[in-house]
Amino acid sequence: MFIRRTSVSEIPKDAEGCANWVHELYQKKDKVYDYFVDNDTFEGNGLPRVEIPRNYYDLLIEIAWMLIIGVPTILYLFKFLWTSSLITQLIFLIIIILGNYTK
Repeated sequence: MFIRRTSVSEIPKDAEGCANWVHELYQKKDKVYDYFVDNDTFEGNGLPRVEIPRNYYDLLIEIAWMLIIGVPTILYLFKFLWTSSLITQLIFLIIIILGNYTK
């Protein structure tokens, strides 16, 4: 991930200056992107490597929410399919099949 902070005072106030500034910004972005595609890293392009420590609490929170929300949702889905009529099950199946074809 590449992030660069720009101060508001660096952005020109006039329309033409702002358009030129944005154009140059996109040229710099394209240069950084091309370097990344060629080298598979941002390093060496004048950009430092920043290590972000792993936070395992986020993983625990995600697992907890999957247990709290995901498991009951799947159980209700199976209960719905088990107790619904054949027409409802066919409609559900058609929706699933059509959903897979739209990808």
